[in-house]
Amino acid sequence: MKNIILSILILATSKLAAQDIVLSLYSLKDKNYQLSEAQQSSLTSKVQSWLTEQNVGAADSEAPMGLVPEVILNEPRTVTAGLRNLTVYDGELILTAQQKDGKQTFGVYRKKISGSGTSNTLAMSSMLSNIPSTDAKFADFVTSLKPKVIKFYTENCNNLMAEANRQMDAGQMKSAMSTLLNIPAQAPCRADADNKLKASYARYREFVCNQALMAAKASVAAKDYASAVKALRLIDPEAQCAKEANTFIAEMQKNADSDFKAQLDTVKEYFKALANQQNWQIVTLRDYMNSGY
Repeated sequence: MKNIILSILILATSKLAAQDIVLSLYSLKDKNYQLSEAQQSSLTSKVQSWLTEQNVGAADSEAPMGLVPEVILNEPRTVTAGLRNLTVYDGELILTAQQKDGKQTFGVYRKKISGSGTSNTLAMSSMLSNIPSTDAKFADFVTSLKPKVIKFYTENCNNLMAEANRQMDAGQMKSAMSTLLNIPAQAPCRADADNKLKASYARYREFVCNQALMAAKASVAAKDYASAVKALRLIDPEAQCAKEANTFIAEMQKNADSDFKAQLDTVKEYFKALANQQNWQIVTLRDYMNSGY
């Protein structure tokens, strides 16, 4: 089991290094509040899958650069299809690549979208379902975007490192982590960013550990064991909190079913394997930043 987990960790670290750029997917713009929360989630998931397909790493919402998705819809229209009327939505999906503060824009992708159904809700859902799982024009958009993103980070490396230092000094640790973690591998300050993260890690690893353990306890109380395991995997094996986490796991195993016991054993092995990895801090930090805790 330990060898399997070690292999997974090595693969995860290699994958991070192989990604050319990382981009955040910022909050969706829906000026007229036409999409439900579930529909917004469906749309952003589809866009995230496009990014993954193009080997673009997923960044947290604090990342310096990302895509701002926006949906612009025309008024619904009614068409006759046989013996019934259908509602039709036509619109456009817009993805704007920009700095988080909006000061600089690097490119805009546009795609016409449409859908129909026997009600407004079904027409809207159809429109989102009709967005393809892959898109050649989006691939071209990302290809043209990558050198612009790398150029931005190359020209602003010193500023980003200084901003991360300022954030750390101000106690804004999550923002500092995001600034450092999302610098691309090709940027000249990537090695400096990794060294800064490792050197500063002790300043906030206890915070991450306590947050993860608290989330795990809340999940177990709600009998959401899958989320509990996910939270426990964020814990630094060398943090003081890790001892309490192992005790918590042992207590849960007394009453857990066989499947959940196997998951908890895997988490314990994960702790051990993680501690033996050279870049385990970076893997843990990226997982934490994307966890939403």
